Amino acid sequence: MAEVLPVTERTIQRYTPKKHFNRAVSEQILQLAEVAARGTEVFGNREQFLEWMKTPSVALADKKPFSLLNSKFGAEMVLDELGRIEHGVFS
Repeated sequence: MAEVLPVTERTIQRYTPKKHFNRAVSEQILQLAEVAARGTEVFGNREQFLEWMKTPSVALADKKPFSLLNSKFGAEMVLDELGRIEHGVFS
């Protein structure tokens, strides 16, 4: 997950249950949780959603959805595409 969060993997490893992430990291984690919940809902199961996240999408300029999750704008693009998929609108 470090590749889509604004911190290094080593920094994540240093966190303990009593130590909190800063605001930017916390917001990004919440955004990722929203995408994961929405994707699992749309695809019906986690495995199919994760497979979709690793597959380039024409609607996302042939980028893998996972690669867009490092920014709020990219996560919103992924959520928008999930909404289109849910409603049967394929690009």
